[in-house]
Amino acid sequence: MPGEYDSETRQIKITTQLTDEPVLTAAAVVHHVVRDFLCQREFEYHHLPEFVDLAVVGVGLGVPLSQVNLVNEKGLFWDTTEWETFPRPFLDQQDLAYAFALSAWVRGETAPSWLDDVPAVIKKPAQKSLKYLSKQNDSFFRPQQSKAGKLKQDQNAWLETVAQKSTSEQIIGLRYLQVASESDTRQLSALLDKLRSDNPAVLLNAINTAGAMKKASVAVVDELNLLLENRNDQIRAKAMFALARLAAVDEVALKFAIKMLESHSKFVIYAGLLGLSSISDVPSSVFPAANRAFIRSLQICDYEFIGLFVAAFQQWVDDPELYLKNLLQEDSPEYFEIAMEALGSARERLVELGAE
Repeated sequence: MPGEYDSETRQIKITTQLTDEPVLTAAAVVHHVVRDFLCQREFEYHHLPEFVDLAVVGVGLGVPLSQVNLVNEKGLFWDTTEWETFPRPFLDQQDLAYAFALSAWVRGETAPSWLDDVPAVIKKPAQKSLKYLSKQNDSFFRPQQSKAGKLKQDQNAWLETVAQKSTSEQIIGLRYLQVASESDTRQLSALLDKLRSDNPAVLLNAINTAGAMKKASVAVVDELNLLLENRNDQIRAKAMFALARLAAVDEVALKFAIKMLESHSKFVIYAGLLGLSSISDVPSSVFPAANRAFIRSLQICDYEFIGLFVAAFQQWVDDPELYLKNLLQEDSPEYFEIAMEALGSARERLVELGAE
């Protein structure tokens, strides 16, 4: 969201004009006010935009947020397993719709009139989710008392769930399956089996479970590397994401990550960049593709990716400011100021993380 919030002075600075961009400005004001609300109650993640957006919906002020085009356009890029960027920039269509449904459901609303003010692309899935929640009267967010115990069941029970024929049962089981190490032989065997599944939804959740392992298994890494050649962009990207989380991006995976930077799909570029960013000392072959992708993000003013690339360059080169100057001064000098602003923000963020 545009604007800034200072938690020490509790001041909000809005960078848009209400007369020029009324909806975006209203959404920004609500966002920062709710962030202040969370900050004053010492919520640990008040600085993460996605958590703030969830709170905005939760307190009943999410309608302006649903009108912002940046949110609406995100629906094409993310899958149901979540990408777990920390933070993701904001909620996508699917998440926002389900958040609206949950917000209405916990209030006991079955057909809230305020949904009429939400764009149809979000309203329809929100109504569908609300109908399901009202019918089942149950969710992992607020499980029925009779079912709450299931969340505490042991791994043997979750293994049985993973083995069910139902796709939804397999997905639920995978989300709660814990494979701490190769010594968890039964869980590991079940996970490897699902990493070879032909069902994209099951496969995506299996990859997500693999990426959450505390220590990379050789067999799991081998399966993830094979999935980098999958024709499905989401599966390839998710596999790269998991390898990055496991710090298991090798020379072969690195070549796939470089190719991902040339993609037209934003989530594929993100996965490739994340894979490369998991390596502190990248080879020179990375820079041509990274430079091109970085300049493309500058040309379309994609500030999210500008920041991500600048953070990567800061990690890869000794003097990122000199590197960016040499990269841009000849062909794209008009973008140098934007790049320097992003570099300054990246440095400030590192200081904040150090303080935390």
